[in-house]
Amino acid sequence: MLFAAIFERPSTGTLAVAIACAAVGWALHWWFEYSTRAPRAEPHGERRPDPVDGQSLEPPAVVGLITNEFTAPQSAVTATSLDLAARGWIRLTSTDGELVVVTRGNPAAGDSLLPFEQQVLNHLASRAFNDVSSASTLALSHHRLNRRWWLRFQRAVGDESAARGLSTRRYTPLELAPPAALAAIALIAWWFAGRNGDEIAIADSWQSRAIWIVTLGAIAGLGWVTALRFMGGAQRPTDLGRERQNAWMGFRQRLRER
Repeated sequence: MLFAAIFERPSTGTLAVAIACAAVGWALHWWFEYSTRAPRAEPHGERRPDPVDGQSLEPPAVVGLITNEFTAPQSAVTATSLDLAARGWIRLTSTDGELVVVTRGNPAAGDSLLPFEQQVLNHLASRAFNDVSSASTLALSHHRLNRRWWLRFQRAVGDESAARGLSTRRYTPLELAPPAALAAIALIAWWFAGRNGDEIAIADSWQSRAIWIVTLGAIAGLGWVTALRFMGGAQRPTDLGRERQNAWMGFRQRLRER
């Protein structure tokens, strides 16, 4: 039975295979984390970067991505909200001395929203009553997001960065398949280790049983982080992306010094 190892000592040889596969899988996970990391930024320039030829200026969320090691930060949600206000999609006004957000705005003709911008606008609208919410909703907009919403936002920002030629997906099948395969093999070996155990008293085999349970945790963890990488929006820079990263980092550095 599946949980025989709770009552019987797990099969040592098969458990060793599960441990080895899980260990190699985690080693590959951290190696791919290291080998695909973005190069260190080299900030230069003091002026706000001009748009790339043939493109508009990067949206704040994309700027946040390329200046945050090519992963969209949570602050990108608030930055997008403020950008929507600047473009008229939402309005900030004062009512009875309190700053409020009006989610029904009047954007300029021809202005359209990118998928992640529409997602943020929908998020603000869902928390409004009669198209009005308090300014605290805007200030705390990135603190009230579930994982599914956040992963979708990250992917959409990453897609926009890739469409502009600034980045590509950080984790390709080459980086995702080996840890996933090793996690699957480890889980099968773990299952057989428990199924084919020996009837030995707990007092004489508690170490093996404990290792069997801990191994399951390691396998589950490996599968979880691999799934998050697959669903996430982490990027790696192109040459153009590195150039824009350095330019925006230089501009941000100057703003901090003022």
